[in-house]
Amino acid sequence: MFKKKIISVLMLAVLAVSVCSAKPAKADGKAKAGKQVPMPAWVNVPSSVYPSGTYIAAVGSARDRASAEVKAVQAVAAVFKQKIDSTEKASNRMIQARNDGTVATAQLAEFDQQVLRYVNADDLIGIEIKEFWNDEKNSTWYAIAVMEKSKAASLYSDLIRANISSINRMIGGINENTIDSYAYCDFAVEVAEKNEDYYARLSVINPAMAEAVKADMVSPKKLRVRAMEIANAIPVCVVIENDVDGRFAQAFAGVLKGIGFKTTFNPGVRYMISGKVSFEESKTTDNTNVRCRYSLDSYMTDTETGRNVIPFTISGRESHTSYSEAKVRAVREIEKKITAEFGETLRNYTKQFSD
Repeated sequence: MFKKKIISVLMLAVLAVSVCSAKPAKADGKAKAGKQVPMPAWVNVPSSVYPSGTYIAAVGSARDRASAEVKAVQAVAAVFKQKIDSTEKASNRMIQARNDGTVATAQLAEFDQQVLRYVNADDLIGIEIKEFWNDEKNSTWYAIAVMEKSKAASLYSDLIRANISSINRMIGGINENTIDSYAYCDFAVEVAEKNEDYYARLSVINPAMAEAVKADMVSPKKLRVRAMEIANAIPVCVVIENDVDGRFAQAFAGVLKGIGFKTTFNPGVRYMISGKVSFEESKTTDNTNVRCRYSLDSYMTDTETGRNVIPFTISGRESHTSYSEAKVRAVREIEKKITAEFGETLRNYTKQFSD
């Protein structure tokens, strides 16, 4: 299947893509005899030790060594005009695909945990913390982060080419208007967007190498259009048992329409979202409020194969002085959760990576 095919193609490429965080072997700011180590030349002029033609280097300073390291790494990452915090998270399907080896990623050696908290992992590719210096007189630590241009360029080039291979195999899995074909294409968009990010960085480090891979790159915009075409050709019927005035079915339909799928009342179509909602009354321990416990169990089912493609389950409880009002609140909460969570569940569908 898809995963097995890709792993054999990408294994060498993925294994070849590695990043080292060098353990500083040079001045740490303390002399053996207890005297202050003189200020290294790189503190004020990084290029005096790490020539700008060969390296991208930046110095960070702070009251503690870990914070100095963070600032140095952020300064190097800023050369690419990237987001230099760690708040941007990869999607669940990207994390799974990287773990499975179906999408290439750089293997980062151990960085200080504070760096990983404040710097996005992709911004650490090719960066090494080379040296530290402690200015004991002024209670200040200095750290220099260095990216060797030739090494980093090779890393980014390898990442891009490995992901191009992955994208092409995803495209090869698109042969009809099915949920699987949509998932292939939609995820190919995400990988192509990541490749554009890598390409932008490679263009800064080595324009010639960037130009060499440009012709083989796949446009995420074109893939997005193709994904929408597939979605528009797939009607989905939604049937929810114990629905409340059709509100839950409408919530599902709203999410599907927002992504690009058609919805229908015809149960004879290939894909159906079928589910059941249940409500249960209970009282609080002090008997002052009444609870309405709710649960929704549903699946998107491929009626042609009988396969339950995407499960979606939510549960919770709402309280009020009356059960009727508690149930009203529960109904609103179910609608809210369907709207907020089902789209992400569909987006993270990765059946094709686990076959």
